[in-house]
Amino acid sequence: ACAIGDLGFVYHRICEYHKAEFTSHLELCVELNDRMNESLAIGNLGNLYYCLSDHQKAEEFTRRSMAIAEELGQHAWVANCLINLGALYCTLSDIVQAERCYERALVLGRQLKDTSYEARVMCGIGNIRQHTADYVAAKQYHWKDYTLSQSVDDRWGEVRA
Repeated sequence: ACAIGDLGFVYHRICEYHKAEFTSHLELCVELNDRMNESLAIGNLGNLYYCLSDHQKAEEFTRRSMAIAEELGQHAWVANCLINLGALYCTLSDIVQAERCYERALVLGRQLKDTSYEARVMCGIGNIRQHTADYVAAKQYHWKDYTLSQSVDDRWGEVRA
C-alpha cells in the first residue's frame, strides 16, 4: 500500500496527475483496515483535487482525512490538514477561515514541539497578508518562515520562504 502511495506522490510532484494512483492506494488501505494510511491517501486525494482546482472536492477530502487523523490522535497529520485547508481557504479568499486553520495548526505544531509546522504556518499567514495586500506583514511572516526553516535545517522550507 505504501509503495502505491509513494508512487502516486511522485507523479503528483511532477504534475503527472493522471498517473497518480491515490485511488488505488486508498482502496488498498481500506481493504487492509489501515486507518492511518487511509487518512494519508484521502489527504493526498485532497491535495490532488486542490492542484486540479476542484476546491470543493479538495476541502471534502482534506476534512475527511483530518477527521480520521483526529480520531486516531495523529496530531501532526491534523496540523498538516489544517495547513492545507488554510492554503485552500486563502486561494478562495476566505481569509477568516484560512486564519482559523492556521491558528489551530500553529497551536498543534507548538504542542508537538515541531518547528517545521510553525514555519509552514508562518508561510501561510504570509500568503494571507500578501493576498490582502499587506506586504509589510507578508514580508515579516515569510522572513519568520525562513528563519524557522533554517533553524531546523529545512532546505525546502528555506526555498518556500
